[in-house]
Amino acid sequence: MGTMTTFELNKIAGAILFAGLIAMIASIVSKGIFEPHHSGDEHTWHAASHYPIVSESLKNKQVILDETPNNNNSEVLFSELLSRANPVSGKKIFKKCSACHSVTEGGPNKVGPNIWNIVGKKVASNDGFGYSEAMIELGGVWDIDSLESFISDPKGYLPGTKMSFSGIKKSGKRADLVKYLISISEK
Repeated sequence: MGTMTTFELNKIAGAILFAGLIAMIASIVSKGIFEPHHSGDEHTWHAASHYPIVSESLKNKQVILDETPNNNNSEVLFSELLSRANPVSGKKIFKKCSACHSVTEGGPNKVGPNIWNIVGKKVASNDGFGYSEAMIELGGVWDIDSLESFISDPKGYLPGTKMSFSGIKKSGKRADLVKYLISISEK
């Protein structure tokens, strides 16, 4: 009755590891079931991510935050989203863009052009950057609407662009990004 054999120690260690594995799997599964799932906008609450109110007396008082005030569920105008946008969130979103674009005054062109002071800037106007023929032919200036459309789907907005980024699909994130780009422009 003295010492345990190596085989017995291995069985005990295996049982402890197996119990830990089961606990970890149970934790992951329970988080997936019981934690609310948000749509991705960090600063916006969505009614779909909460448990519904089923009480008859409270049904008429329930607020659905995803609807516009007139309850017609029409898409919110980008200008309205922009008025509520958060440039700090936009700066975080810009980290995806910073691999190809700089945003400092007089900063260098990278794979993409420097986009400091982009709002109101003439399209394809950075000296020394090799724009696509499609971008050169686009002409005009970068206003809020054209930026929003381009950021949403670069190749859909401007077929023939060299920009390989697939776009930012969520309008709230696009608004945050445009608000950030406005905030870093000349005042």
